[in-house]
Amino acid sequence: MSYIYQADLYCDDCGEAIRDLLEADGNGVEDRDDECSYDSGDYPKGPFSDDEPADSPCHCASDAKCPNAVTLDDGRAVGAIVSGLTSDGRDYVLAAEDSPCSRLWRAHYDIGQASLDFGQAILAIFPIAILAKILFANF
Repeated sequence: MSYIYQADLYCDDCGEAIRDLLEADGNGVEDRDDECSYDSGDYPKGPFSDDEPADSPCHCASDAKCPNAVTLDDGRAVGAIVSGLTSDGRDYVLAAEDSPCSRLWRAHYDIGQASLDFGQAILAIFPIAILAKILFANF
């Protein structure tokens, strides 16, 4: 589960902790479930399913301070992954340069290392509309 707060995504534990802190400071909301009555900039909205797809992997904004942080193979910690992937998101992960984070994404989403040719890699990174503008800008 994930929460949206101040234009960031948070895992369930961090979203609940933020809510608890806001309420302890007197900044809670009357009804958590009435999300139309408050703004996500003022109070976390959610929880939302972690299966909600995104066009790239999303990590908890608490980063290394997240209680569900994942330690990468280089020793750095990143926030828990809090989203599913669209087909564009899967392409993004496949096209990502090999790095500790991209290895985590591939393992988490069960996406094998693919060998993309140059054209496939470009299409995975740049949407078709942008490529068309680049290619046909002078015509």
